[in-house]
Amino acid sequence: MGLLWYEPNPKVLLTDRIEQAAARYQQRFGEAPNICLVAPSEAVPCPQITVRADRRIQPGYLLIGIERGEDLPAWRPPAPVNARNAPLPLVLTPPRRARRSERAGEHRRAEAALPASAGRSRARRT
Repeated sequence: MGLLWYEPNPKVLLTDRIEQAAARYQQRFGEAPNICLVAPSEAVPCPQITVRADRRIQPGYLLIGIERGEDLPAWRPPAPVNARNAPLPLVLTPPRRARRSERAGEHRRAEAALPASAGRSRARRT
């Protein structure tokens, strides 16, 4: 778990940003962080926390947290569900709206059901 910290002011020293982020991390999560990832252009040594450059971190940001130790198991994605054993999802879908061609067909059928005298009111131009 980590805390992403952003400091837009470039005049604030990286060590000060790390100390502020570490204090907030400890306040929020209840334990002291031991690693901080920063942009490669900003990497400087810090006495309290291990600072590591990471190209995925943008300048002005830092990611502070606790590095996973050997005693914690690595995260693994959940096993894929077998298609035969997978529960069927409950999906409620609204009724399908009729296509334009289907609606036109209904209109033509309705006209065909009318008597000849009740046909179109306007004469067709040819």
